[in-house]
Amino acid sequence: MATTLGLNRLRRKLFALVVLALVSVVTGRAEDFLRWESGNIYAEVSDLLFAAEEPILRKELEGQRVELIGQFKSGRATRFKLSRRFTVCCDEEEERIALWIESKEKAVFKKDAWLRVVGIATFEEKNGRYTALLKAEKVTATKAPPPDEELIY
Repeated sequence: MATTLGLNRLRRKLFALVVLALVSVVTGRAEDFLRWESGNIYAEVSDLLFAAEEPILRKELEGQRVELIGQFKSGRATRFKLSRRFTVCCDEEEERIALWIESKEKAVFKKDAWLRVVGIATFEEKNGRYTALLKAEKVTATKAPPPDEELIY
């Protein structure tokens, strides 16, 4: 029963995100995105990676303050990777996806530590391809999401 309730909650959340993302792409208004209580755009690692490949979404998110949660993977100097487990279809097909984060300070976290990152979405162009980069304003350790929310779709 609890698992069914968790899945239904997740499905409703995902449906709402998809609808708002589509509305935003169609209308071209960043204010249509879901937001955290802080007012920052609610984003997943996958959202920024997708935006790097999608010109309309990239234009909307460029320069916007976003907030996301992920796991610390690796880093060098002031850049590190924030990752999430991701699947399009089934849990058996999951993989890790990662987003580069640029911070003013060197990130010193244990591997797989859960972090909340607030920063400005940017997209670097190199040889005609765009890469997402979040310029962090604030990086803090946080609790892991509930198990039914650890995997993003």
